[in-house]
Amino acid sequence: MDKIALLIIYNHRYDKNIEPLERIYSSRFSYIYHIVPFYDGEKENVFSVYENSFYFEGYLAQCYQHLKNKGFTHYFVVADDLMLNPSINENNIFEISGIKREYPFIWELYNLWNKKYPWYHIIDALEYNPLKSGVEIKNIIPSCDKVKNKVKQYGLDSKEYIPLWLLLRLFFRKKTKRLFYFILKSFFTLRWRQKIKYPVVGAYSDILLLPQNIMNQFVNYCGAFAASDMFVELAIPTSLIMCSDTIVTGKDLLLSKSLHSSKDDFSILDKYHFSYDALEQNFPKNHLFLHPIKLSKWKKEK
Repeated sequence: MDKIALLIIYNHRYDKNIEPLERIYSSRFSYIYHIVPFYDGEKENVFSVYENSFYFEGYLAQCYQHLKNKGFTHYFVVADDLMLNPSINENNIFEISGIKREYPFIWELYNLWNKKYPWYHIIDALEYNPLKSGVEIKNIIPSCDKVKNKVKQYGLDSKEYIPLWLLLRLFFRKKTKRLFYFILKSFFTLRWRQKIKYPVVGAYSDILLLPQNIMNQFVNYCGAFAASDMFVELAIPTSLIMCSDTIVTGKDLLLSKSLHSSKDDFSILDKYHFSYDALEQNFPKNHLFLHPIKLSKWKKEK
């Protein structure tokens, strides 16, 4: 029998979301836990975590220590501003969504820069240093060779270098000091590519379903990556591929649509006029989730 913990991740200390989310999910999930940075309230199902939200893989590593002996078979992780399809509950999640019980689920996995539009967080891969001073994780995280081999098993490519032309292309889209630094470094050293010190893959990581059988290893990697400042959308997918030979993604599901990317058509939400109840009653067909749905903007009356 499945016993599923719903873990709601808060990037920021926004306690006002706790009660509305309890009302939204309490009829659908028996075990709800809110993971809130620096929470100092009294609610027993709210776990305080102490981590930078850019590395919220560390949230999972910290909260798992409270949950690992409670008999859960799965951990369903969603962001506090993500609206899950209202038809999904703890009793039907696998049948309705198409997620497999035995495998972890993440919405997508992708290479760092073979996309039509290069991903800005390539810069986080370039900046990541697994040998960060004061953090002893050399014997905890997988070796570079192990990661490269596992990445290949998934049909992905772990790039060792980022070419200068790609950094320039990104810079013209998003001018930041971080990108400018690597561009200048390339010119001054006459190196037309920059080396990535640790192989990684990327993924949208605001919704996950994790089976218990991978959790010990998964959170160990997540904790190590958080301690060494790996960006969450590199850390979570890289940890997942190292923990499982099969990962379910959005393209494998029955509910195979979502609304979360800049390329998605958010105008389909206009008809709801920021009424959460209307959205809940007439959720977009075949969508697993919508993100972001800010509860401070959407009115819930019932």
